[in-house]
Amino acid sequence: DTACFGDSTVFTNQTTLSGGGFIQNYLWAFGDGDTSYLAGPRHLYAMPDTFVVTLTAVAGTGCSSFYTDSVVVRYRPQGGFTVDYGTAQCTGIAVQFTDTSVSQIPVAGYDWDFGDGQGSAQQNPQHAFTASGLFNVRQTITAQNGCSDSTAMDLELYDELPMPGAFALEQPQNNALNDAGEVLFTWGPTGNTVHYRLLIGSDALFNTVLLDSIGIGTNQISLSLAWPDTVYWKVRAYNLCSDYTESNVHLLSYFSFAQQDYSLLWFNAG
Repeated sequence: DTACFGDSTVFTNQTTLSGGGFIQNYLWAFGDGDTSYLAGPRHLYAMPDTFVVTLTAVAGTGCSSFYTDSVVVRYRPQGGFTVDYGTAQCTGIAVQFTDTSVSQIPVAGYDWDFGDGQGSAQQNPQHAFTASGLFNVRQTITAQNGCSDSTAMDLELYDELPMPGAFALEQPQNNALNDAGEVLFTWGPTGNTVHYRLLIGSDALFNTVLLDSIGIGTNQISLSLAWPDTVYWKVRAYNLCSDYTESNVHLLSYFSFAQQDYSLLWFNAG
């Protein structure tokens, strides 16, 4: 007989008495130190293992008999998952689910129920909800021994979320001259933001974008500039719904001393 760890094992008493009379009592020894006097007990084992169970039946005459069998309590995996950016999500935007389950034996499969009639068998799925509201997302993980575990989380889906707050560019300052091999761009952090986007253009209207760096997780980034020229830069802060707030624009003159005529630099400086 087998059971998954965490499930109670139900024991069925099949004792028969020949020649009449009655059974005075039963004694179950579950193999883990616990016992029971019930005819058909239920027992919860504290750990996975193989346990030798003994049933002793005593008739009214005082005669007794026993029967021994084994119970294999199989290891059960522990389900678990996280959701990028928390439980408040946006409709129409793919939500990233990351499996954090733990299993000491190989996993046979995953079963996700997103609570909107859709599901997935992937380990780390993405799913875009089309309607707002509360959805109960459930993950079920099944190990190769047949034991499974489920865990669930409620997600609140919104059509809109608060916009990122206003913010300003910091470094390089506007109209700065820079000859560094790498340029550190910084700007003020703002709330309701999941990532930033830095754009560098050849004109103040960004009709020609020279660099588009998306998915920046902090309010700074170091970049190697490939163009000794005057460029413009700005930053967009995005919320989870992909709505954004845009910064002001800074002008940056970038050059390399190795590529410039020193007399021209001196003349321009004067």
